[in-house]
Amino acid sequence: MQGYADSPTVLVVQYGPQLLLAIVVLLLGLWIIKRVVRLVGRSMEASSTETSLAKFLSNLTSMGLKTLLLISVASMIGLETTSFIAVLGAAGLAI
Repeated sequence: MQGYADSPTVLVVQYGPQLLLAIVVLLLGLWIIKRVVRLVGRSMEASSTETSLAKFLSNLTSMGLKTLLLISVASMIGLETTSFIAVLGAAGLAI
């Protein structure tokens, strides 16, 4: 019975710092992505790009950066990301 009571403590000590760092990286990454997308949108406005194209490129930039961020955070936590990367590569090749 004592082994089951110690198990959560061991898990928190073992994986807690990795999880905390991953959450910090995720929040910081989302904040940076928001700034980059805003910068892309402003640069498109300054260059008189068509509105629909500017919105499309901003959304494409946002989705691409968020995908890379999520893969990075998943690998920080300890998940295997090789299959995700292979699927993204195949999808990029298909497009």
